[in-house]
Amino acid sequence: RAARAAPRCAGAGGEDEPDDFEARLAAISAKTGKKRDLREARKAAKAEAAAASKAGPKARGLIELPEDDLEGEVEYLAFRPSVGDLAANVVLGATILWLPLSFAAIGRFTFVKYRLTDRRLTVRSEPPVGEQERTDVAFEDVEEVLTVGNLLWGDLLVKLKNGDKVELRSIDNFFEIKEYIMKKAEECRKDQVDKLSGSGSSSAAAKEPAKAKVKTSAPSRAKGQGF
Repeated sequence: RAARAAPRCAGAGGEDEPDDFEARLAAISAKTGKKRDLREARKAAKAEAAAASKAGPKARGLIELPEDDLEGEVEYLAFRPSVGDLAANVVLGATILWLPLSFAAIGRFTFVKYRLTDRRLTVRSEPPVGEQERTDVAFEDVEEVLTVGNLLWGDLLVKLKNGDKVELRSIDNFFEIKEYIMKKAEECRKDQVDKLSGSGSSSAAAKEPAKAKVKTSAPSRAKGQGF
């Protein structure tokens, strides 16, 4: 009986045990709460990344353009990769070693679209599986256009002022398209120079009347008299 009563007495005297138990519970719940917050944060980050990848359009260059056409924007040319490039790659696919390039040419011709307006260059890739991308480039951002190809079709590499590069693969009339892009880029540069020179001349004209007033307000001096 004494041995059985001893634990009871110890339990009755140890009033700190419930407090310790509640502290342990609070610590465990805090840890689990932090883990849940981390899980929720990870889920939110994954959802944001997925939404960004599904959004498609990518900003290239220094000027951001909306997906819709600007007011007064006129389309110059809408085109796909070259049919000749597609046919050549399909024929060469009979060698088996060329099959990966043949599939790439088929996918490029089917899912890639190019568009030129008087304000921008647009490259769209819309595969049925995977990410769909759209790239809009303002002509103000174009620094240089390089060409690689043969007499029938070729590639264009558009270099932008911020270091970005946009590639147009296997297109017909690539020399003509290059000339159009460079022409529009040069026109944009001239417009920027005209705006800067116009603002400078207007500020100079605003200062001239003040100088004239200062000159006319000086007292007149008789001829032959010194200072």
